[in-house]
Amino acid sequence: MLKEKKRKQIIAIILVSCLMVQGIVWDNSIAEVKSAEYRTTAEINNNQESAIEKQLIIHFKQDSWGSSIPMIYVYQWDADSDKKAVEITGGFPGTVMEKTDGWFTYSNTEIDSAKVIFSIDGNHRVDNLDGTGIDLAKECWVYNGVVYDYNPEKGKPTEVPTEDPTEVPTETPTEVPTEVPTEIPTEVPTEDPTEVPTEVPTEVPTEVPT
Repeated sequence: MLKEKKRKQIIAIILVSCLMVQGIVWDNSIAEVKSAEYRTTAEINNNQESAIEKQLIIHFKQDSWGSSIPMIYVYQWDADSDKKAVEITGGFPGTVMEKTDGWFTYSNTEIDSAKVIFSIDGNHRVDNLDGTGIDLAKECWVYNGVVYDYNPEKGKPTEVPTEDPTEVPTETPTEVPTEVPTEIPTEVPTEDPTEVPTEVPTEVPTEVPT
């Protein structure tokens, strides 16, 4: 009877131990899943921020080219070597531009700046003076060889001046001068000197002896 009871106790202890181990493993699995979810969310957020920060949109128009469709050659210098070009649109003359709202447009969400050369099948280039391409960034318009940061056909956006708050002058209170009353000097009466009467000496008669 005692052996049976002891055997049951041992089995119970083993079962409890197994459940505890399983619980620890399960908790660790949940922690790993949560950690993986956090990493994935963080990576997505970082990628979204990078995507928002990096964007290059180029609008192009050259009146002298008529109805010809321009090509755009986009490249950057290699960060490790300023003599090696990373060709974004493939080799020169690049890729054909698409027409949108009267402008030929190129956009790229992986870069925010580059060197650019426009051409008609490699001829009639719109370029800078040294032939290495125009430096363009963010969103810009290139109209007849001039670079703008706004649509030149619509005009420069009017900047709303930020008015400085009108400063209400603080009035300096007018100081009323306190009049010092003119003090009337009290005249000290000049006393007349008391005249000491000069006594007339009484003459003592000289008796004539008899």
